[in-house]
Amino acid sequence: MSIDWRFRVEGEEILEQALERGRGAILLNPHLGNFFYYYWYLSMKYPCLTVVTAQSEDIRPFYLLFQRLGCDGLDYENA
Repeated sequence: MSIDWRFRVEGEEILEQALERGRGAILLNPHLGNFFYYYWYLSMKYPCLTVVTAQSEDIRPFYLLFQRLGCDGLDYENA
């Protein structure tokens, strides 16, 4: 099975166009749907820093997992 079957990214070409200009980009993603999968996907494909609040007992384990997977992040409540 291909990853395309399980996961489809829409609008990534807009991000690519912004990055081609050499300015970087800021993505704002609410905690809806496949938020964490998108977080992992973008972190693995692009050099990025995720700025979050990870103090929630429910959410913090996910951020710690993704940190172990190599996704750089900054918890602005714990900086």
